[in-house]
Amino acid sequence: MIESTRPRLILLFNHSLTPFQETDARGFLGIDRIVVPHDELQRRWSQVPPEIDELTTWLTPLFAWLAQVARLGDYVLIQGEFGAVFHLKTGPDLRGLRLIHPHHLLNLHLHLKTGPDLRGLRLSVTHLP
Repeated sequence: MIESTRPRLILLFNHSLTPFQETDARGFLGIDRIVVPHDELQRRWSQVPPEIDELTTWLTPLFAWLAQVARLGDYVLIQGEFGAVFHLKTGPDLRGLRLIHPHHLLNLHLHLKTGPDLRGLRLSVTHLP
């Protein structure tokens, strides 16, 4: 089986996307697949203990998973505990991935619906070369 070269959407999210959000993401981002972490990693991302001293150690399995599944050009939708999101954005090598925060999707919709001037798109999706 030949794997698609279209980008995928990798979710690091505290909840699941609704069917409408999935359809919307596929249409606006041109993705062919949504990738989610397995249950244990999802719990780790969604339930960061407030008393933890070393967040990097807690997140290491997620960093390893992301490095294993991510491909150049994939989108990564990030939403979660502030420190975890910060560590993800500054920790692993994410070059070539396009990071999206939930509020960016709203901005993307507004830019696409307000006319042909798409200069603001760069503010909506962070692309790390």
